[in-house]
Amino acid sequence: MKKIAIACGNELDWTAKAFLESCKKASVEGVHLNLLKLNIDLGDIDNPFFKNIDAMIVRDVVASGNDGLSFRFDWIKEFEKEGIPVINSTDSIQNAASKFHTTFLLRKKQIPIPSTHIIQDMDEAIGILNGKKEIVIKPLHGFKGHGIFRIMKNEVISNTGERVPAEPIKFIGKLIEERGCLYIQEFVENPGRDIRAFVVGDEVIASIYRSAANGWINNLSQGGIASRCTLSEEQKELCVRASEAVGTTYAGVDLIEGKDTDMVLEVNATPSGAGIYRTWDFYPTDRIIRHVIEKMV
Repeated sequence: MKKIAIACGNELDWTAKAFLESCKKASVEGVHLNLLKLNIDLGDIDNPFFKNIDAMIVRDVVASGNDGLSFRFDWIKEFEKEGIPVINSTDSIQNAASKFHTTFLLRKKQIPIPSTHIIQDMDEAIGILNGKKEIVIKPLHGFKGHGIFRIMKNEVISNTGERVPAEPIKFIGKLIEERGCLYIQEFVENPGRDIRAFVVGDEVIASIYRSAANGWINNLSQGGIASRCTLSEEQKELCVRASEAVGTTYAGVDLIEGKDTDMVLEVNATPSGAGIYRTWDFYPTDRIIRHVIEKMV
């Protein structure tokens, strides 16, 4: 029986458990690999685990600012060197993890994105602030809507919709000092929602609208509300192109419906499938497992 390892740092993660259930349905053995309990004895590097699995699905590498993340990535890369299919690849996960790199790759493929700037000095930041009606500042390696701020009408608004008691220019200066650089996007007027499309291979298998319950951040992890969404063929093509640009086999692609055109905001290389399941009542992990099995043949 074929064996697929599900790499994740949380045994209770919904998507990791869904992957294991999807393995059972497809008559393959799924094994949970807890990356946070990974320990390597370099006196015995001929690890039989490399030889006992046929593919690996990376659900989550557990984002952190310490050496653990680098160690986990390097270890997964060894599977790739052994010729074992790793989905998504470490390169594509790293591409998607950096908002700069994601938008850079999207722009190279002429995929529409909001006006975006990455800056390191205060004068440039002030020029952008003065030239835009509203801007959004995001951390380069943020996730789940954390650390995002919106500056509008000379006010700083947090991701929860609360006003930050600070002058925008001073606030930006403090962020530059803390973060070293800023990722700034022009705020796109929209219908009060964004779109999360789930891409597998060259197909969008399902999509949802995400609307903020409180504040202005639509992420489901921030309390956003999901509803069914049916994309046009043009929107589907845009999402598949975005996934291909970043190099992912499966991805959560976020679209914003602008006044004149749809734009790609982000590409998530380790997306949760829970929102799709709760909205459409099917497991996106089933499709991913089938896709992986085809790669193992």
